[in-house]
Amino acid sequence: MTLPNFHDYNIAVLSTSRADINYLLMPYRALLAGGFATQFWASGQHFSHQHGHTIDELEQLVGMVHKIPFINDDSGDSMENGILRAEQAMDNFLHNQLPAHRWPKFVVVLGDRYELLGAVKSLYRHKIKIIHLAGGDITTGALDNQYRFEISAMTAIHCPTNQPAADILANLGYENIHNIGASNYDYILQTPIITRAELAEYLGIDPKKPYILCAYHSETTQPHLAEQQANILRNTLESLGETPIITTSANMDTGGAIINKIFARAGKNWHFFANFGPLYNINIMRQAKCMIGNSSSALYEAPLLKIPSINIGCRQMGRLAPPSVLHCQFEPNDILSAIKATETMPHSAFDNNPFGHGGSDKKLLHIIKEFIANNNNII
Repeated sequence: MTLPNFHDYNIAVLSTSRADINYLLMPYRALLAGGFATQFWASGQHFSHQHGHTIDELEQLVGMVHKIPFINDDSGDSMENGILRAEQAMDNFLHNQLPAHRWPKFVVVLGDRYELLGAVKSLYRHKIKIIHLAGGDITTGALDNQYRFEISAMTAIHCPTNQPAADILANLGYENIHNIGASNYDYILQTPIITRAELAEYLGIDPKKPYILCAYHSETTQPHLAEQQANILRNTLESLGETPIITTSANMDTGGAIINKIFARAGKNWHFFANFGPLYNINIMRQAKCMIGNSSSALYEAPLLKIPSINIGCRQMGRLAPPSVLHCQFEPNDILSAIKATETMPHSAFDNNPFGHGGSDKKLLHIIKEFIANNNNII
């Protein structure tokens, strides 16, 4: 088989949220090193000042970033409007900013954000093939669950993070499915370690005090509960007294602004940040006593770093979770019992991680090259 000249193939990597940065950096670097003409695109939440204006971080990490901005809020219908605005922003980018000869053959995307769904709809209409990372997961407590499967329906190459997700995609009749594991593991493991003293200075805490990392977002299937749930979580964690609680802003979802206001006004042991950035985010998690909330990072990243984590509520319901992830409801005694249980968690809880052990970027590069070689006549 004669391999094509891969430099003739434009491939883009699209990031729409601070949460997907460390999942996409290593695939992007692998594509560059693999000889593809690779572009990095940014849209969605990256342009929100309330969430740290993370486009600045991306430019530091990547260099040249193609910007596809649209600003959304978290009003009652913002997620529905956000999908449409994201689609329109991508249409405008393709037709008015990016020359047609630089349009990519493929765009690599990750996950399930509503901003991403709108962008993928535009790319699909323009016959640009989608490579979807982390499809096939189930999270019935979030509208992201529907968005994720809509993206899968428009995908040419599926790269789930675990075998049960791959099986779900296969049962839906999709082809070109490859379990590559979590694509952020290599980036996490190679991230420089910040000393406890430096980290404590950044956080504004006593370096000798163990702290809890909290990452909580709105349950978008029932956003009317955001205020009640945030107050329960805040009051319960405040009852821990002098234990520092480190938290960052909720996602740009319906109910997110309410959560941010409650956490930003919490007691003296709370330390609220709009955004940490990948370097500090990983190090803050790495040195935490435990992690609590309903973020997917409690299921993906925390187990890799051997940090006990507590998943609250139904936002992640249905998603595969390693044994080191404990589950509880929005009830104070339940939350406090789970925190207590993390103190005696056995080391064996971290032994069997279903999301792989790294190397996803190399697997992805091989999969794309093989797909092109086998379909060169139609791409």
